[in-house]
Amino acid sequence: MDAKQHPQTLIDAAERHAQRLQPVLAHITAHLGESLPLNQLAALSGLSLWRFATVFREHMGVAPHRYIFLERVRYAQALLRAGMAPATVASEAGFCDQSHLSRRFKHACRETPGQYQLRHNHFPARRHGRLKPRFYIPLIDNV
Repeated sequence: MDAKQHPQTLIDAAERHAQRLQPVLAHITAHLGESLPLNQLAALSGLSLWRFATVFREHMGVAPHRYIFLERVRYAQALLRAGMAPATVASEAGFCDQSHLSRRFKHACRETPGQYQLRHNHFPARRHGRLKPRFYIPLIDNV
């Protein structure tokens, strides 16, 4: 029998694949700060590496690595809105270091993490826990 004659077969296959991806999506969300190799994600789904990548892309609309990247950026945005320092956000969200976060964040959001944080938190830029001085007033000695 041909799948064209039985559209229910295609629907059933899509539902089975969606069910196989649920543990993968939960694992990605729970472990964003860690390395997420494709072979580990494919094993969670019970599919071969190549079939997993195809099914994931068909179901989610993006490749697995792209999905992980976008989820890390969304998580970084949430942490930045909460007021966390960009260096800490980088390690929490699974980026190698702050410069890696900045490059990838700017690529995705068209602004740096610092610019994003200023735009969403409405507080002045901080340097090492102190407010950044806007100008210098010299002291005058009355001798």
